[in-house]
Amino acid sequence: MGRDKQYTDEFKQDVLAMAAEGTRTITQIEHDLGLPPGLISKWQQRHRTQEQRPGSGARIPASSHPPLNPRAYAVSQYGAAAAIVVLIVSAPLQVGIALAAPGAGMFVVTAILSLLLTLPLFLLLRATPPVVTDDTGITLSPRVGKTLRVAWDDVHDVKPYSLLPPPDSETVRRAAVGRKKYRAAEGLMLCCAGLPWPYRIVGWFAGEGFRGVFAVTNRSHAGYDALKARIEKRSRPPA
Repeated sequence: MGRDKQYTDEFKQDVLAMAAEGTRTITQIEHDLGLPPGLISKWQQRHRTQEQRPGSGARIPASSHPPLNPRAYAVSQYGAAAAIVVLIVSAPLQVGIALAAPGAGMFVVTAILSLLLTLPLFLLLRATPPVVTDDTGITLSPRVGKTLRVAWDDVHDVKPYSLLPPPDSETVRRAAVGRKKYRAAEGLMLCCAGLPWPYRIVGWFAGEGFRGVFAVTNRSHAGYDALKARIEKRSRPPA
């Protein structure tokens, strides 16, 4: 019992979600996570017992999936936000120079390019925000900007994330981490109704037109396997 207490309820729910996905056996999951044999079966039995109790509600507790590297994520977010501000402020200044100085028409072109350069920066800001999932939906918590709530019913489509690097383009990364430790980039993109326009820029880059899109990946989110299992379970149409 003492060994069981070292695991949080959130971790247990994530592991149970992985087991429910069915892509790996319980023995494989226990081996991959370094869990004692038989522990997941014990959690499953306890969960079934709680579900059978009258009035238990069987609600799924919230599961948090922060950035894998919080410091690098924060630097990239603040850096992208600062660059966007500089580019947007510089655009009208460049147009002003073009109007004021004879022969400086090229500054109009550079002003347009400055605004176009903000698009990939918005992609960096909004593509893979930290998320928290529960039984009613997903909360997006980007470092820069407001937190958003997306109900499961507003997730219209779930697809493989199209902006991930293919394995054959990561020879340097594979050599750096070792062939045995290397794992190809994996991710899901969620097409949702009602997302603000920066997420529509993500959708445009991802080939979804101007649909609102955000993504979760094994390169950006802690606990990706459990997160993927929960998203696929929630987005799967009822039998």
